[in-house]
Amino acid sequence: MWKIGDKTVRVPLIQGGMGVGISLGRLAGTVAAQGGVGIISTAQIGFREMDFDRDPGTATLRAVRNEMARARSSAIISWWPSGTMRPMCRLRLPPVRI
Repeated sequence: MWKIGDKTVRVPLIQGGMGVGISLGRLAGTVAAQGGVGIISTAQIGFREMDFDRDPGTATLRAVRNEMARARSSAIISWWPSGTMRPMCRLRLPPVRI
């Protein structure tokens, strides 16, 4: 067991955030399902959204919500706090409610 603050992680492994389409919800959820810490990178996360070129802020927020939901469906993250989650990112984003 490994402690990060008040959270306990079964496997002392952190999957690093690799941007632009690599570290998304499926990978982060799979790592978490195996007991590690999965990271969703938000670097250009909205690039696959149809309106990214016109409204990158909205597209990015939508993509973050979608990827966090995908991570949750990929794994049951028992140590994760319920309620608000914040992705690790360079952009300043509001809390994402899922």
